[in-house]
Amino acid sequence: MRKIGLVILTVVAGVLTGNAQQKFTLEQAQQYGVEHREQVMNAHLDLKSAEKKVWETTAIGLPQINAEGNFQQYINIPTSVVDASFINPNAQPGDVVSFRMGQKYNVTGGINASQLIFDGSYIVGLQVSKFYTEFVRSSIEKSQQEVQYNIAQAYYNVLIAEDNLKLIDSLILSAEELLGNTEVIYDQGMIEKEEVDQLELNLIRLNSMKVNTERQLLVAQNLLKLQMGYPLTDEVLLEGDLDHYLTQIEMEFADLKGSIQDNINLIMLNQQKRLSEFDLKNKRFQHFPQLAAFFQHQYMAFRSEFDLFQDKPWYPSTAWGITLKIPIISSGMRAMQVQQAKIEVEKNENSIKELERTLQFQEIQTKANFENALTMMKLERRNIELAKSIYKNTSIKKEVGVVTSLQVTQTYSQVLAAQTDYLNAILQVMNAKNELDNLYGNFTTQLTEN
Repeated sequence: MRKIGLVILTVVAGVLTGNAQQKFTLEQAQQYGVEHREQVMNAHLDLKSAEKKVWETTAIGLPQINAEGNFQQYINIPTSVVDASFINPNAQPGDVVSFRMGQKYNVTGGINASQLIFDGSYIVGLQVSKFYTEFVRSSIEKSQQEVQYNIAQAYYNVLIAEDNLKLIDSLILSAEELLGNTEVIYDQGMIEKEEVDQLELNLIRLNSMKVNTERQLLVAQNLLKLQMGYPLTDEVLLEGDLDHYLTQIEMEFADLKGSIQDNINLIMLNQQKRLSEFDLKNKRFQHFPQLAAFFQHQYMAFRSEFDLFQDKPWYPSTAWGITLKIPIISSGMRAMQVQQAKIEVEKNENSIKELERTLQFQEIQTKANFENALTMMKLERRNIELAKSIYKNTSIKKEVGVVTSLQVTQTYSQVLAAQTDYLNAILQVMNAKNELDNLYGNFTTQLTEN
């Protein structure tokens, strides 16, 4: 039994360890975020609520049955007054007779049923509630798209921080090797101490940059976890490197397709216009008659003493009927409500046109930014290759005493500057691609395909 227990503990520990460290591609990270981010969960709950609202609205037009009960005790029984001649024909004119009418205790119990037969507002309300579920589904897509967009941004930042750290590590190794060789030459009395100090200063700067870059990487990783809804205490690893995603983006650029009509904000604005049209329709239906039927069955008891549960008579009352309400004059109120609803529809139409123009401008600008960023990235990629080559050749020359440590420092600074420019160009490419995906609503399509 102890051995079995140890095996179980080992398996559980392995599972826990596996859960504490996961590798994600960009698509997997986005999928994880869509499944775990609270804002997406709330959007799904909104859809469930909307579906319940459809049934709530439908139930308005179905039979409504209520049981009612009423108990009443008169502290003072109401007094009625009639002309005395009603009781005594010989009474003088103006004489009255007063008497108390009713019992001290009154109880009523019964069932009321009603059925809506026709109400234009109900018909529109039913249509709106069903359409509203479509509107909420669009809000789910919008939440998913926002999550995927933010995850992509954070994911790219992690990739860039990792790539930057790799370069600094390689420079540190080169600087350590060069410093070691230079110290050997200095010990032999062949160079000045300043040469060694300069290289040591470079190494210290590189180590300082590494610490700072590691901190930036940690911040970028935590931001990615936050955007994914991933536990901040667990480690997250990225599948693939910067070059992999850059190659993928460059390949997609030639076939990048999309339409601003698929933009989620435009879709939701069109849906908002539909809702305002339903509101206009509802205001118009308020001019129509309303027809409803009812049925009522009651039992009533009247007692002078509180003996309601004794075997004494209860008096039944049963009635049914139809209620017809015909709007005639509202002094212009309903007409003004219709006019306001029309104005709201026109405002939505104008907003749609304005958003379409804005999206067209964003499409032109973002495509131009994307193309320009790709061009700049290719140039900066060549710059970093040249800077690395110059630094490597200068380091070799330093070892044989052809150049000074100061020249090595200058070429090392060129590498760092070129790396910064290159990473910035990469970030612009990735952000431009991310913006286009967001503009065209490609995130939702990618999620469906995955």
